[in-house]
Amino acid sequence: MNAGSLKNQVVLITGAGRPPAPGLAAALAAQGAIVAANDLSPVLLDPLSAAVTAQGGRIQAYIADASRGMPLRAMLDEVLEDFGRIDILVNNPRVRPDAPLLAMDEWDWQRTIEMNLNGPFLVTQLVARLMKDQGGGAILNLVDTQPASLEVPGRAAYAASQRGMLALSQAAARELIAYNIRVHTLCTDEMLLDTLFSQPSTPGGTLSELAIFLCSPEAAHLSGQIYRVSYNTEERMP
Repeated sequence: MNAGSLKNQVVLITGAGRPPAPGLAAALAAQGAIVAANDLSPVLLDPLSAAVTAQGGRIQAYIADASRGMPLRAMLDEVLEDFGRIDILVNNPRVRPDAPLLAMDEWDWQRTIEMNLNGPFLVTQLVARLMKDQGGGAILNLVDTQPASLEVPGRAAYAASQRGMLALSQAAARELIAYNIRVHTLCTDEMLLDTLFSQPSTPGGTLSELAIFLCSPEAAHLSGQIYRVSYNTEERMP
């Protein structure tokens, strides 16, 4: 991968302050991308902004609830006012309550589905409309499919949202390719993925290169790939 392969490409990352997004944001910025980092909390975004800026990257934080139509539209207007376009979208839905099924509060269920599934749907829909008018773009969805995260007590809402996100990603890939919008999915445990993205001297160097490649014009001929990531492999799943 050539250095600067994403130079001046505008990347919107939702859930940017939550693993594994910070590592990916740093990797994208190192390739010359302009990172528009979104999250609900400035406490999560401030360290990311400082880290990317320290390495000489360009980043702008946007505090907004990306699961709600009105604040999401306002945020997208800000991004467009600041940079004029969105070339790449990274969805990172990571709200994860721990509550037994029989004791789970209805609000916890609804909020998890809103943040982890409704939000990515709205963001994908609105950003894809912009990309369609721009002539194309790339979407990368980060999805947790690891049994250690999903197949344990107390994760009903999180598991449902992540499986739903995987299906949404596949559906988006099928529909959006008609508009030259490519959609890919990286599936793994959130902490593992953040570690791999953040440590280029480990197999994360390969993983960062994979993510950058999928977002770059060099991958214009690819769409719909799903990658299940382990400690030492990136395996394309059917």
